[in-house]
Amino acid sequence: MQVIHPTDIHLTQSREQKILGINPYDNFDLVCEEIGKNPSLTQSKLIIVSGDIANDGDVESYRYFLHKMELLKIPCIVILGNHDQKNNFDLSLKKQQTQYCRIYAPPRTTCCHTSCGQLHVEQR
Repeated sequence: MQVIHPTDIHLTQSREQKILGINPYDNFDLVCEEIGKNPSLTQSKLIIVSGDIANDGDVESYRYFLHKMELLKIPCIVILGNHDQKNNFDLSLKKQQTQYCRIYAPPRTTCCHTSCGQLHVEQR
């Protein structure tokens, strides 16, 4: 089974904001365009998006993400990361009709991430 795995999208509250000199919306749009026009990718059975969809947990960022994922018409599982805000993601799911996206965020989540070469474990 072919699976697509985008990660660390980091959509920002402002569409013009850059992170490390890169616009995350431009990056995400490019990835979605490539998936949509590449026949070997459009045949994928699943997209698994692992966390940090939004850089700051903004509801509109999540709505944009869900809209773009729905356009691909490939089943999608979303696993939230340490930058994501589950409550805001849930709000965006209520506002945005989704047929293909499913969320996985257990009530208690452990996020492991590295910063400056050190492992940080955060439980929510």
